[in-house]
Amino acid sequence: MTTQTPGTRPSRRRLILILAAAGIAVMGIVLVSRLATPGSTTTPAATPRDAATAVKPSGTTRLTHAASPSSASPEVKLSESHVDPDVARKAALEYEKGRFNAFFDDKAFLASSLADGKLSVKAVKDQLLNTDELKALAPGVLVLTSKPPAVVERMALIDTLEAMIEDDATALDALAEIGSTPIDSSLAVQTKRAVAAEKYDVFVALARKNWELAKQTYLDLHNPALMDLLKPALIGGLVDSGLSRAQAVSTVEALTAPTSSQDG
Repeated sequence: MTTQTPGTRPSRRRLILILAAAGIAVMGIVLVSRLATPGSTTTPAATPRDAATAVKPSGTTRLTHAASPSSASPEVKLSESHVDPDVARKAALEYEKGRFNAFFDDKAFLASSLADGKLSVKAVKDQLLNTDELKALAPGVLVLTSKPPAVVERMALIDTLEAMIEDDATALDALAEIGSTPIDSSLAVQTKRAVAAEKYDVFVALARKNWELAKQTYLDLHNPALMDLLKPALIGGLVDSGLSRAQAVSTVEALTAPTSSQDG
């Protein structure tokens, strides 16, 4: 008994270890075969998780990259094209009234009005290109001296449009478009005067902000009578930009001076 016990126990332990190892191996084979078999219970559970894990990062990245341009540009376009004209006019009148107040931060007001969708270049430009309210002016009204409300408000729109150039460069092109639009010859006299007065203010602003654009817009008018009327506007704008009056006058006069030719 004494001699058999040491030998017997190791044999049993060895047998137990062999059986355990064999069992683990069989289980491993079964698991591997199940994972490899189409339609097994393990495969459908694992595949969606793996697919979700694989798709999720790329999908998230795709959404992130797409969100930057698509979330920014539609907001700009929306505020640009859907600003209520009445709201824009109200903002322009508030700006016009406040800019002469030392405690009014005009730049901050314009920036916030643009950001909040209360003001846009398009909303202001469209109102200035539409002359319906000027057509309603009473015959014989003195546009410059009596200044009817419609005239005063539209002048405020021009001032606001000029001020908006710092926040939106397209305001400069809008001024040029307003300045270059021909005056309808069929309009009543008082309406023509009002439109001409607006163009005067527009060309002062253009010459003050961008002389090259003002000059080209002026030369493209091809209307000698209107061009003669607007010469003082160009001069005033150049003076405001820093030129001496003598320099401004000579610069403007040179635009329409006939080209002299020398004989011999």
